[in-house]
Formats: sequence, C-alpha cells, structure tokens
Amino acid sequence: MSNHLGRRQQLIAELRNRRVFRVSIVYAGTGFVILEASDMILPRLGLPDWTITFILVLLGLGFPIAVGLAWTFQVTPEGLKRSPKSGEKPSAFFPLREYPRLIALLTKYSTPTI
Repeated sequence: MSNHLGRRQQLIAELRNRRVFRVSIVYAGTGFVILEASDMILPRLGLPDWTITFILVLLGLGFPIAVGLAWTFQVTPEGLKRSPKSGEKPSAFFPLREYPRLIALLTKYSTPTI
C-alpha cells in the first residue's frame, strides 16, 4: 500500500516539476473564455449552431496535445527546451513580468476599441 502511495506522490511531483498542472489550468480557463465568446459572437454572425459544438470538440481534442507538450517541453528565456527528467533541476521559467512592452502591446491590441 505504501509503495502505491509513493508512486502516486512521485507522479504528482513529476507533474508539478514539468508544470503540467499549470498548463491544464490555463488551457481550461482559455477554453472557457473561447467557448463563452463564441457562444455570444457566432450566432450574431449568422453561423449555424453546430459551430459552437465544433469548437468544443476542437478544444477537447487539443487538451491532450497541450498536456503532452507541457510534459515534454518547457518555455525558457533561451527558447523551448525538453523538460528535465525526474530528479533533475527544472530550468528557469519564462516570466512574462520581465516583458512589460510585450504585455502592453498584447493588451492594447487584444481589447476592442469603441
């Protein structure tokens, strides 16, 4: 029984080390925003009702791909790197707070102007 708990704890530690939980939460939040926006916008564009279902299916199919990529790669200041294996030190995270111009540009062009 304790061996089973040890394996589970190792798996959770590995998922944290590879930042899989973070990617899953961000993907779920982004997917929710995309679904809500498409639910409001697509009917006004005169698109059929099945387009929202199609977007939901695409998001569902993309989730395991995003988790797999999160397991395999990390975004670092040097670019994409393979995730460290068990016991290795994780590489430095790519913090967005060090790029205020990029954040300002993204905020400026992603918000609608009235």
